Amino acid sequence: MNFIALLLAGTGLALGSVGSEPETSKDEPCPLCASKDEGHTKVDPALYAEANWPARNSKEDYDAKDMHGKAFPVAFGEETILSENMGFEDLAGKVLIVDFWATWCGPCVAAAPMLAELQETYKDKLQVVSVSGTREDEQTVRSFIEKRDEPFMHLYDSKQTAFKEFESRWIPFVVVVSTDGIVRWQGNPHDDEFRSMIERVMKVDPLVNIQG
Repeated sequence: MNFIALLLAGTGLALGSVGSEPETSKDEPCPLCASKDEGHTKVDPALYAEANWPARNSKEDYDAKDMHGKAFPVAFGEETILSENMGFEDLAGKVLIVDFWATWCGPCVAAAPMLAELQETYKDKLQVVSVSGTREDEQTVRSFIEKRDEPFMHLYDSKQTAFKEFESRWIPFVVVVSTDGIVRWQGNPHDDEFRSMIERVMKVDPLVNIQG
């Protein structure tokens, strides 16, 4: 069983362990979805390789496995969707902010308004995916988010499948993923450079640029 240290540390809580023109069609790719359609906008991989992505986050305010430049380690699809009128198809063709959080984590809750504002401002380019399930049951999370009007997607995962892959000892912990499913940044959403970094990812992402 994971041991939750519950030690405030700055703006986080410590966890004891824990080129060519594209071919287009009506659907957009969803590299983090377990079920993928063949027909979607195709982008030359070289465009992603040549993009001027943000520098790796080298700050020491989080402790996690470094996944910068690597594929997001799991596909979404087995989690419980807590948000009404939303589905995994909403992830397609957008830059993702995967936010690992818990209702008992003060800094996590404090980051929510900022994430909501980003979602509203860049709703055509960005999707915030808020993943809970760390030491709390589904009903606790449902009851909590029902009292809040947050525009992003809430998922519940009691197995913490994705979170465990990053071996993070802290929450809040966010992972920014480009439209090709590659991790472009990871760290604390309270980082002073977080917003400018998100805007940078959206600016240079090839598929986001194609879609306008």
